[in-house]
Amino acid sequence: MKCPRDVHLEYVAGLAPAEPGYRRIRIEPHIGGGLTSAALSIDTAYGVASSSWRIEDDTIHLQVTVPPGTMADVRIAGMDEVVGVGDHRWESRSRDFCLRSGERNPEPRGDGRRP
Repeated sequence: MKCPRDVHLEYVAGLAPAEPGYRRIRIEPHIGGGLTSAALSIDTAYGVASSSWRIEDDTIHLQVTVPPGTMADVRIAGMDEVVGVGDHRWESRSRDFCLRSGERNPEPRGDGRRP
């Protein structure tokens, strides 16, 4: 059984299993509510999975680490993307992210690896 603190961290940082054992990972951070950052790393059977976001200078930065042998479904403010192994980054001006899902779509920046 998880403690309430763990459940809260999973919700805010948005890191949870989409399949048993984290073979597939769900990244769906809940940005806002007065918070300016959140981060969570979990040791899985495949390696470390992590999700972190921060608001800095009116820009939201999202960073995700997907361990070998897994994939992640990244969902945030109307954006749905499946990513594979590695470190991935997105950033967008915070006004582009809306707490009501689907209102505005953030535009990921960078190449396919989201550097």
